[in-house]
Amino acid sequence: MAKQKDKNKKPTFEPPEHLDEVARAEWVAICDSLERVDLLNEADRSALELYCQTFSGWRHACEMVARHGAVIQVKTSGGVFPKRNPFDIIRERNAAQCARLLRDFGLTPTSKNRSENPEQEPETVEQKRERLVRLFGT
Repeated sequence: MAKQKDKNKKPTFEPPEHLDEVARAEWVAICDSLERVDLLNEADRSALELYCQTFSGWRHACEMVARHGAVIQVKTSGGVFPKRNPFDIIRERNAAQCARLLRDFGLTPTSKNRSENPEQEPETVEQKRERLVRLFGT
């Protein structure tokens, strides 16, 4: 499962065989990122696999929305009606799941800040609002 790059480095995990090409490429990229910050361990394999499969599904859904649009025309006995493309729903859900998993791995700007300053309290809604008002105005 894991192979050693050299004796001083942590193991690099090979992607599971069943992952598609996009998921496998993301697996390699995420493993590299996690290794650089010394956050890769055997316990993360399942979450990493879930993230990579979800990421691949997100990418596929993005391609389908780009090709067919976020709204499609549905023919019924009453006529033709616009309907949200099911791939747009998949795209949205997979993006949210990927964001949660990336936060769990500490790979978002916010989660990096928390790991660098663990004693710092999380920002309240009011603090976030004030910060955004300072940045963008009222």
